[in-house]
Amino acid sequence: MKWLREFTLFRRMDILSFVVGFAIGAGILGLPVSFGASGAGFLPSLTMLIVVLFFQIATSLYVVEALDVYGPYEYPQLMGVSLGRVAEWAALLSIVLELTGAMTAYIIFGGEALFTLSHGAISKDLGMLLYWVFGTLITIFGARAVARAEEAMVAMIMLLLAMNIWMCLSTPYVSIKNLLWGDWSKMFSVFGIVLFAYAIHAAIPTAYRTIGMDTEYGKVLTLGLCISCLTYVAWSASYMAILSPSDYTKTFVGALTGKVYHGIAGLPAPIAVAELGKIRSAAILGYTFGFFTTITSYIAAAHTTAEILHQYGARRALGGRKTMVLASCLPPLALAFTHLGNFIQWLNFAGAIGASIYTGILPSILAIKLRIRKPPSFRPHMPGGIPLAVVSLLFYAYGMLWFIQHPSG
Repeated sequence: MKWLREFTLFRRMDILSFVVGFAIGAGILGLPVSFGASGAGFLPSLTMLIVVLFFQIATSLYVVEALDVYGPYEYPQLMGVSLGRVAEWAALLSIVLELTGAMTAYIIFGGEALFTLSHGAISKDLGMLLYWVFGTLITIFGARAVARAEEAMVAMIMLLLAMNIWMCLSTPYVSIKNLLWGDWSKMFSVFGIVLFAYAIHAAIPTAYRTIGMDTEYGKVLTLGLCISCLTYVAWSASYMAILSPSDYTKTFVGALTGKVYHGIAGLPAPIAVAELGKIRSAAILGYTFGFFTTITSYIAAAHTTAEILHQYGARRALGGRKTMVLASCLPPLALAFTHLGNFIQWLNFAGAIGASIYTGILPSILAIKLRIRKPPSFRPHMPGGIPLAVVSLLFYAYGMLWFIQHPSG
C-alpha cells in the first residue's frame, strides 16, 4: 500500500513509543483476571478488545481532525472551543478522574513491586515513594526526556512481555479448553477495563503539540493502538490458558456470584497466578514487567496533566513547569498512601465512567458536528461519515450505562 511505503516509522518512533507506553500500563496487568473473574471468559473478552480497538481508533482520529481545525489546544480546551464550556468541563473532570486514579494505582503497584523485588528490604510505603520520585523526575525534565525514557522502557516492556508469555506457554497447565468457556451475556462486564487499556486520548493533543504535529500523526496513533491490542491479546491468552474456570470460581471469592471483589481478585494476573501456586516465578517476572508498564503510563499521565495545567494558565499560580508537574503528581501520591480501593475495581470504574466520556462520547459528538458544518480546514481522517459517529456515540453511552447498572460486573 502506498501509505505504508511512505510511512517513515523510525522517524516517528518518539510518538509511537509515547502512544504504546501510555496505553500499555496497569490495564494489561488486570485484563486476564478481570476477563475470568467477571465470568465473561476469553472469547467474549477478545471480542470486546477488538470492538473497542475499532472505536478507539475512530475517536482518536476524530480528535486529530479537531486539532487540525481548531489548533493544538490541550484536550479540555479543544472540547471547549469546539463544543462549548459544558463539554470543556466534562472533559476536564473525566480526565482528572481517570488520570489521578490511574496514577494512584500505578504508585500503589510500584510500592508492591519494589517490596517484592527487594525481598522486603524496601517497605511498601518507601517503595511507593521511590517509584513516585523516579517517575516524577523523568516527567520534570520535559517532553524530550519523556520520549527518550519511553523508547527505552517500551523496548524493555516488549522483552519482558515475551518472557512472560513464554513462561506461561511452557508450563503443563496450558489447555485450549481454558480459552473456550465463556458467557456472551457478560461481554460488557469487561468494557471498563478494556476501555481504560486503550485510553490515550488525553495525551493525543499533548503529543501533537510537543513531538507530533505532522501528516503521519493519525497513522502513528492507529499503529500504536493496534500494537497495544496485539499485546493485550497475547498476554491475556497466555495467562488465561493456564487458568481453569474452577480457578476463578474457587479462588476469586464472590467474583462470579455478584458480590464485592476482594482478595486475589484485585491482583494483577502474574501475581494472582503465583498465589494460585501454578507458577511461583510469575510473581518476580510479573512485578518486573508491571513496574515498567506502569511507570511508562505514569510518566505519560503526569506529563499530560502538567501540560493541561499549563494550558489552563496555571503557570501564573504555580510558577514554572517543575512546580506544575509536582502539582499533578502529589495528589496521587497522597491517595496511594491511604491504600484505598482495589486495583481492578478502580481501573474498571475509571474506564467505564471517565474514559467513556472523554475518549468516546465527546469525540463522537465533535465528529458529528464537524461533518455537519464542514469548516474550510476540515479534513476527515476517519471514514464512515455521520452514521459511524452516531454508532460510536451510542456504543460508549451504552457501555457506561451498563456499568452503572452492573457496577460489580
